[in-house]
Amino acid sequence: MPALQLTLRRPFVADHFHDLPGFVEDRHGHNWELEATAATPDETALAEALDRWVRDVDYSILNGQDRLAHRNPTAEALAQWLFEDLEAAGLAPVQVRIREKANYWAACRRETVKDFRWACGAPILVLALVAATACRREEAPAPPPPPPPPTAPLAPWSFHVIGGLLVIRGEVDAPTELVLKGTTLNERRSVPFGPVRWELYRPPKGEVAELRDGTGRLLARWALDEPPGRPPKPYALPSARPAPKPQPQAPAPVSPKAVPPPPQPIAPRPAKPSPAPPLAAPVPATAASSWPGAGEGFNLVRGPRDPRQICLTFDGGSNAEGTDEVLDTLRARSIRTTMFLTGAFIQRYPERVLRMVADGHEVGNHTWSHPHFAPNGSRDPRWTQGRVQAELLAADAAFLRLTGRPMAPLWRAPYGEHTADLRRWAEAVGYRHIHWSEGADTLDWATPRERALYRNGAAILQRLKARMARPDGRGLIVLMHLGSERHEEDRPSRHLGAFLDEALRSGWSFVPVSAYLQKAGKPAWDPRHRLPLLDAQPADGRR
Repeated sequence: MPALQLTLRRPFVADHFHDLPGFVEDRHGHNWELEATAATPDETALAEALDRWVRDVDYSILNGQDRLAHRNPTAEALAQWLFEDLEAAGLAPVQVRIREKANYWAACRRETVKDFRWACGAPILVLALVAATACRREEAPAPPPPPPPPTAPLAPWSFHVIGGLLVIRGEVDAPTELVLKGTTLNERRSVPFGPVRWELYRPPKGEVAELRDGTGRLLARWALDEPPGRPPKPYALPSARPAPKPQPQAPAPVSPKAVPPPPQPIAPRPAKPSPAPPLAAPVPATAASSWPGAGEGFNLVRGPRDPRQICLTFDGGSNAEGTDEVLDTLRARSIRTTMFLTGAFIQRYPERVLRMVADGHEVGNHTWSHPHFAPNGSRDPRWTQGRVQAELLAADAAFLRLTGRPMAPLWRAPYGEHTADLRRWAEAVGYRHIHWSEGADTLDWATPRERALYRNGAAILQRLKARMARPDGRGLIVLMHLGSERHEEDRPSRHLGAFLDEALRSGWSFVPVSAYLQKAGKPAWDPRHRLPLLDAQPADGRR
């Protein structure tokens, strides 16, 4: 005899995001209705489970579900999700049906049962239950599994050279192990799902390497001796059967009348130049020679691995929505860190910049307008030495006018785009480049539009915690941002305090970037030597 089956209904509203071409809205809510049937006599438990699930149908949770990645939350997907939750709670679900507004019902059921629900109402339902005791339920084949959701294409694998480093970029859709093998290379690295940036020492010239994932699938094959700045040349993958060699054929005679006229060359459309500061003359050699280490092209990507130290760095571009919460959290725990600010941020939010200085934070340079210096791994030729230095000095001059002091001798390239030339030009005016460690980009800048990269606020810091727990987790330089376009409840700053408290209890300490530079044995530059260059900068940041 089957257990008594209970059926309950609930209306609910769920926000989600369109991922169809042409939609520009961020989020919107739809009205849904659910009907759940479970083989349990405990109506209270079933009602509480449904109410709890309805409360959890939030846009951040929906977009955090792997089964809903890269698609809108359909009724079928929601029904399957609720069915699994009821099953995990031990409520023996028989069927879950969900529909949006007045659309059709989408059902997720364990088995097909004879439907005795007639228009006569409850008395007929009682008779149906009595009749059900005298017959066996017919087993029906399980419904075919729903088709897999369409997935967004992963970023292609590529490499470029930065000084003595080989940087590999790509994306994976699941945690895996990457293996890079060549004549002298045999490197391995475990990565979570999402974008990958892998930095390792540049191999000898002539190296040919293969990149594979944990299953042995070939991801890419490259000749790694391509000169820096030129797009990498992929090797063609070997085919199962070589193509037959074409046999030479004598050209057929062609009548002069059949010869088409030569095609006229099409004049290329001039590219629209990106906004950039006007041309500026490079800093004289006498000014460059006054800085120790100028011309080295140094790039700091991590600190020493011995102590349990970590450096949280925050970039401020043009948005300050989460800045106050970040500063409050750091001040309450007496943590000093490094902020990289643009000239635009300094002009728009002077009170917050003054508070950073008063709280003892280190303020580095993030350029004046946050431009793309090297969008494809090589420097855009429009960004000459004079223009790059003008971007840095203009931001520093704005900071000097506001605070009475120059910036710390540090800078971070916008979008992480830098080359050896760019770093040397910045060193000529007194800034060492500070990147972030491999796997330490928190991706807090991603909004739900970037579905492959998006994590909710709590998941971002949980991912950082897992990165710190790895054998190479000490000495990390972490990338976070002061501004956020996320919903207020989904910003990482909401969870930053709990993360810091747990890390402090575990023996971690938080230091600014300058502490790493001192331990690396790099000279401490006095930014006051830069004052003559800053005094020559115009008040509006332009030449």
